Amino acid sequence: MFCPECRDEYRPGFTRCATCDAVLVESLAAPGPSVPAPVLADATPEETLAVFCGFLALDEARHARDKVRAAKLPADILIREIPGTASDGPVQEEFWLRVRPRDFAVMEGLIGFEPAAPAGAEDSFRCSACGAIVHGLRTSVRGMTGRHITTVLFDAGGVLLDLDYAFLKRLLEARHVETTIPELSASESIARTAIDRRVREGGRTSEAWRDYFRILLTRVGTPPEGTEEIIDTLAEAHQRVGLWTVAIDGAVATVRALKDAGHRLGVVSNAEGRVERDLEGAGYAGLFETVVDSHLVGFEKPDPRIFRIAMERMSAAPETAVFLGDVPAVDVAGARSAGLMAVLLDRHDLYPTVDVPRLRSIAEFPNWLATR
Repeated sequence: MFCPECRDEYRPGFTRCATCDAVLVESLAAPGPSVPAPVLADATPEETLAVFCGFLALDEARHARDKVRAAKLPADILIREIPGTASDGPVQEEFWLRVRPRDFAVMEGLIGFEPAAPAGAEDSFRCSACGAIVHGLRTSVRGMTGRHITTVLFDAGGVLLDLDYAFLKRLLEARHVETTIPELSASESIARTAIDRRVREGGRTSEAWRDYFRILLTRVGTPPEGTEEIIDTLAEAHQRVGLWTVAIDGAVATVRALKDAGHRLGVVSNAEGRVERDLEGAGYAGLFETVVDSHLVGFEKPDPRIFRIAMERMSAAPETAVFLGDVPAVDVAGARSAGLMAVLLDRHDLYPTVDVPRLRSIAEFPNWLATR
């Protein structure tokens, strides 16, 4: 970054040279195309505390900004993309925050970052515009480090477990409906958008069961007059032996690799009381510290309480955790409301505009975590 007066490079922070009044570091004082009019325009430097929150992923920076705004506490925020990161991996951005000291603790709690001295901080440096020595920069700048992820939570259906498509295919063929497993898989993902839509409209995921299967069955050519009978049969089979019982390709190996790497693992699922057994039967036995089943605990996603149950069982802090789910309104919204980071597994590219990190395969997850 550069001084607007002399264009010499300066170190990140917020202050002015007392001799020439040159802006030596980012002040957020001047509105521009990407900088909104400052909320704290009338506050003196002594009345404000500058915070450099560090380099955050795109969704995390915007989510932090939205939480600060929702709290309705006065703050100036600047989010700026770091050049070159888009082609190297997840886009990263600088997140800057200016608040009054009395509000800092509240903001810190909202964003969920631990305060730390900024890298390379010095007690004084020379103003490149006039040569004067500027003192006390360390006390006027607070740095923050990004989240250190140690706990990984997964959804079950659609992330770890697939529908038993072979069973569904046999059931349909017995009723003269010809389809393929790839067709069923693609239709199932589209059917999940019904759950997303139902929750966005204020409903619950459990209320979308029949809509979900109507969409799936219709897309593979099931006649309307036979749909309801098939859904009844599926509901009975799910209660008796379960329908989401097949491990998704690569999922068991990915989960085991994360465990071997030292991550603490758990599951939070909207289920019917048998998801832990289904996971064990699919090859996940011994990999999770806890499995939270909505039917057993009385809360279902996106209610943040179901995520908090997992955090309490694992004695983990939300700011150290990430949740991998596949339905934005259920998984992303729920995890974020509980203070967790969220990642969306979008295997069929159905949510390109959702403001969240997206993966097309669970096998990509370890590499994504390694960039945090």
